[in-house]
Amino acid sequence: MCKPRDVELDKILLEIGQFGRYQCHVYGWVVPVIIFNAMFKSQYIFNAAKIDYSHTLPERAASVVCTRSG
Repeated sequence: MCKPRDVELDKILLEIGQFGRYQCHVYGWVVPVIIFNAMFKSQYIFNAAKIDYSHTLPERAASVVCTRSG
């Protein structure tokens, strides 16, 4: 089993560099895409459910004719 190593943020920042102009530019393009994708995927929760509304109003259930085959 591996021993846990001490990780210091200062050493990591020296190795990979700081958050600069390029990172801000990429971040600005990626974050809106992630947000819109999350909204699009979360709407599936509400649109995918099959809800049968005909049983909520018994007086109208007799007048509704099923036109689907199958």
